[in-house]
Amino acid sequence: MSPTCVAILDSIHYILKAEKILKAKEMPHEIVPVPREISSDCGMAILFDCALLTELRRILSEAGIRIRGAFRSPGSAQDGERDGSRYVPVIDRHDKLS
Repeated sequence: MSPTCVAILDSIHYILKAEKILKAKEMPHEIVPVPREISSDCGMAILFDCALLTELRRILSEAGIRIRGAFRSPGSAQDGERDGSRYVPVIDRHDKLS
């Protein structure tokens, strides 16, 4: 099973815009509440298969949507290892979008 990731955007406006774009591209995803372990702010995030991270970044970048951060879910396998205790950043606000 592929690991799952959550992407955090700058606002609910961008989440809704991203959802429309991702649906049109038929990219599998879900809109979920931001996990409390990542942020205590209320908000929504995009849940997706981590294998699609590069494609997600490209699609959103082309639409002018910045990903504030992306995190691998607890318990998600990565290179045969598991980290069941916390969300692990896979990109953060300091990464450059290509």
